[in-house]
Amino acid sequence: MQERNIGITFLDKDYTVASVKEGQYISMLALIEEIGNTLLETTDTVVLLDDVGEDSFEIRERHGHFNVEGHSHLFVKHYWKNKKECLFDQVELSVREMMLYRKSKKARASAPSEWTGNVGYSTRTLGNFGFCSPAPFTKGLGINDSCLVGKKDRELFNTVQILLQENYPIFANIFAQAGRIDLKYNSSIEEAHNHIDGNDKCHQVIFTVGLGTEPLLVKEDIQIESVQCHRDLVAFDGRFQHWVGEYQTPAFKDRIAVVCYLVDLPESYKHPRKTMRDIARMVMK
Repeated sequence: MQERNIGITFLDKDYTVASVKEGQYISMLALIEEIGNTLLETTDTVVLLDDVGEDSFEIRERHGHFNVEGHSHLFVKHYWKNKKECLFDQVELSVREMMLYRKSKKARASAPSEWTGNVGYSTRTLGNFGFCSPAPFTKGLGINDSCLVGKKDRELFNTVQILLQENYPIFANIFAQAGRIDLKYNSSIEEAHNHIDGNDKCHQVIFTVGLGTEPLLVKEDIQIESVQCHRDLVAFDGRFQHWVGEYQTPAFKDRIAVVCYLVDLPESYKHPRKTMRDIARMVMK
């Protein structure tokens, strides 16, 4: 077998890596030289796939090389799509793992769901037990990061922060210091629950992953907006009543909602209740 070129797909872009040892292997060093350090910054362990379907075969590094015998094109596992889609995949994987090892936290009566959890910061008056670190923006407020002590929690929080940076950079920068994520699996909030987040000081950002594509419904005064946020980040004001659209297949539900909000924020970022149209104008300034 002669040495040959192997196609590699990483973050929706194709690269070509020369093989060695009569075409049987490609080296990790050659892969990094071709793709760049972004590869190692993105993932701790590089795994290649022969396909992107359910029956794909994994090729793992051994002694600095990947055995590519019989293959001409491979995909970097978890990172063959564009950056944003890869980040959504990472969030979904992280939440599903969390659902396996963490019992559901009790949700508010007005926000029922099959499973609920949270990740990120919380705030109370400075000096309360666990809230001895001053909050970044508000005098007299203490902050606690007990929901970020686990490695998996931090990874999820950081991944969501990167996603937020793509669409809402100012929100994302504040979120990194004082953000919180509510996670809900198959939320069953209905219009009758009259669910409102009355303590918010600004807008939230939501997206959903999983197979379910049910929208978020937001009642902005008399207008009801149907918001499709499946694998898409949408800013809305939780101080308007909101609920989940009717499930398309009630017997099979699979909707993971990721709701991002701020527990502390500078005065300059606080605002009265705004419609999504007004928030969009504010974000674009």
